[in-house]
Amino acid sequence: MGQACIYLVDDDNDVRQAVQYALEGAGYLVRAFSGPKEFQSYAPSITGGMLLLDMRMPEISGLDVQVWLKEHGYRIPIVFISGESQSIEIIEAFKLKAVDFLLKPFPLAKLLEAVEKALKLDACHQKRASHETHVRRLWSSLTPREREVCHFMTKGYANREIAEVHQSLPDTVKLHRRRVLEKMQVDSLPALHELLEGVDLSVWLAETAP
Repeated sequence: MGQACIYLVDDDNDVRQAVQYALEGAGYLVRAFSGPKEFQSYAPSITGGMLLLDMRMPEISGLDVQVWLKEHGYRIPIVFISGESQSIEIIEAFKLKAVDFLLKPFPLAKLLEAVEKALKLDACHQKRASHETHVRRLWSSLTPREREVCHFMTKGYANREIAEVHQSLPDTVKLHRRRVLEKMQVDSLPALHELLEGVDLSVWLAETAP
């Protein structure tokens, strides 16, 4: 993975250039935008990083951009920068999971601290996304019946109980369990639980239901 990028959106040219210069001087990769619409057009190309977002801009506010990103499935961490903001704007920004809110003028140390916090959060997001992609690939290798058995396994069902639900033989369930572990590339039930930590298999089953 390449160096994470800082996306900077501020309509004030002087502020934008000063912040970009300071961050690049600190060794960060920065891509600057003069307004929300320019950034929104570029958003599909974003693969990771964090967003430094001005709150008060003509036509579209930073809060509007934050809502737009959430509605379109972007999880990029946001640090707001603002010369003036109402308390309600700050509250709403944090409700929508903003990482930090810096009031202009802010010291470079505070900016760097907020940027690092956001980039660490993004790294966690990227790691979780990569793990989920891996687990979904393994999950897709299971047959429909094996997926059901896998779900029951994570719920603590014994072979006999699963057999009763499926109206099958315990030996058949035992075979399914072995195949589940093989295809999910784990060697035990505890390892399967660890692999699927944080995954709601009932949702995944619903997604693949006929």
